[in-house]
Amino acid sequence: MTQEVPPPKKRKTDRIQVCTVPTCQSRHLEEDNGYLVCQTCGVILQEANIVSDNMFIDGPGGEAMRAGVTVGNDSARPRNYDAMAARIVGGMTSREVSEANGRQAIRAVSGHPLNIVQDMQDTAMQVYKLCLANNFVQGRLTRNVAAVCLYIACRRSKETNKFMLIDFADKCN
Repeated sequence: MTQEVPPPKKRKTDRIQVCTVPTCQSRHLEEDNGYLVCQTCGVILQEANIVSDNMFIDGPGGEAMRAGVTVGNDSARPRNYDAMAARIVGGMTSREVSEANGRQAIRAVSGHPLNIVQDMQDTAMQVYKLCLANNFVQGRLTRNVAAVCLYIACRRSKETNKFMLIDFADKCN
């Protein structure tokens, strides 16, 4: 008598009951390695690769620390714990330093003779943060990036559309 060993069973999911492809509508769904796959048409219906468990590790001084990383809404990469530790002891992260330098450069460029209002400076700062997130500032002078951000902010507004690119170029040199 030989017994056949059945293959390991895959977990069936209770999240989606029917394939969402209009032409398929199959109920043969299986979950494998975090993917919910329709066994009839082969479409991947869900991916579950995000882990939401909290783990704690012992720090160098015996204190408990949360393991893992945090990704902010405006971040291109996860924030590491060295940056969080710098903030706890009163320092600033490199991103915060870059934002502060950008804000200072925007104020400097928007001064006399341009006299750009605070509203446009705030809009330019939002553009500058976007530039930071996309690494546009890397290898460029902060003053030049600030001038470009102010130019974009002023050209978008109907009230301050009186500035030309040469006005901002004069402030950079």
